[in-house]
Amino acid sequence: MIELFQNNEELQEYIPVNTGFALEFLKADIDSALRKYILPYLSRVQYDESVAPDTEVPAELAKHEELISLVKKSAALLGMHLYMPQAKVSIDGDSITYSVDREKQASAEDKRELSDSFLWKGLEAVEDLLAFLEANDTLFTLWKDSDGYTKFTEHFVRTAGEMKIIEGSRLVFLRLLPSIELVEFDLAEVIPETAFAKLKSRNFGNDAEQKSLWQTLLHDYVQVIVSRRALAAGLSQMVVHLTKDGKLSAFDNTTANMSKGYLQLSESRLKQLKDDLNEQADKRLSRMNSFIQANAELFGYEAPESHKSKPFVNKETHASKFFGSFK
Repeated sequence: MIELFQNNEELQEYIPVNTGFALEFLKADIDSALRKYILPYLSRVQYDESVAPDTEVPAELAKHEELISLVKKSAALLGMHLYMPQAKVSIDGDSITYSVDREKQASAEDKRELSDSFLWKGLEAVEDLLAFLEANDTLFTLWKDSDGYTKFTEHFVRTAGEMKIIEGSRLVFLRLLPSIELVEFDLAEVIPETAFAKLKSRNFGNDAEQKSLWQTLLHDYVQVIVSRRALAAGLSQMVVHLTKDGKLSAFDNTTANMSKGYLQLSESRLKQLKDDLNEQADKRLSRMNSFIQANAELFGYEAPESHKSKPFVNKETHASKFFGSFK
């Protein structure tokens, strides 16, 4: 078990428990939260290095200390989320106290609401942790080389910020990467081969007018299509969820531990959302085709010789459109 906190005083820096609440109650759930929610994105090797950094540079030591503080905050909040369903606690204002008196114990409804609150605050803390790592990736090189790294230079959509419909959530972005890759594979059927490679590299040259056209193709068409199709696929595959109150999450319902506010939208509303996302992608795909044809020489477009070209297939609705042949 990883010992993040040494005493109650350390724990109280991050969650509202009073002296009657012992650290022992939470140790197992904090450890579970660390392993389940944090280390898969931070990496164990980066965690170990930051706990005992191999540097004497004051600025670097301060960064490692700040990282561990963010880890502690995330683990404390998410540990409380995991602990709440079975907790014997009373809630008085902003404080939580261990209680053996049944009459004073918080109701199941109170605990569910509090568990929801800890969950979302904890996930926000993990987002803050990833943002901090991104801003300091030249120092945290072990994280940069891990599976949790959040910048992907080989994709059309490289970061959570570029995937505008997920509100910048790095956790959601990482869960959607397989879907992003599949959509990009499909796009290879409808984007000219030379243009496809150039869009991936983003080496658009120095000609201002041509560079503007390439950026328009990437930002206004390709990234919009990839983002919407990938999110629709992610919702279908249940790697991401949209809650009843409109929050997008990277985790499934089993992690909610009775947190009913976390449960996803109804099937009918989810279907409507996926249909809307795919319809938006289809429309943008059609407009992208026209844009490519209008700039055929620049993008390497050749008019089709026959009507045997491969269509781009929308796997959600089985809709397909004819987009000409590209080389």
